[in-house]
Amino acid sequence: VYKHFGEDLFSFFNTTFTTQEAIKSNLVNWFLTNKGERPLNPDFGGNLRQFIFQQINNDTLDFLQEDIQDQLATYFPSVIINDLEVMSQPDINTINVILKYQVQNTNISDTLNITFD
Repeated sequence: VYKHFGEDLFSFFNTTFTTQEAIKSNLVNWFLTNKGERPLNPDFGGNLRQFIFQQINNDTLDFLQEDIQDQLATYFPSVIINDLEVMSQPDINTINVILKYQVQNTNISDTLNITFD
C-alpha cells in the first residue's frame, strides 16, 4: 500500500535515504553477487561463495584479499579501504570479511562485516 512518501510507504526492498546507507548497501550487494549472475555485467560480484567448501589456506586468503581490493577499486573507485580482513573458519565452512572504509571527498566512514556460510 503506497500512501505517501515516508513511514507508511510499503516496499519489497529496503529503501536507503543517505549516501552512507546506499554505499553500504551497494557493497553488500557486490559481496553477495556471484560472477555471472548479472547477464550484462558478468564480471560483477565478489564471488566468495565458491570458496566456502574449498580448502582455505593462507595463500587462498591472501588471494581473496587482493582480489577484493582490486575489484572494489574497479567497481567502487570512491571507496577507500582503510582495513580489510578475510578470515576463514574451515570447520564450519565460513568466510568472514571485515571491511573498514571511507568515501573519498566526504566525511563518510563505515565498517562492513559480512559472513558467508
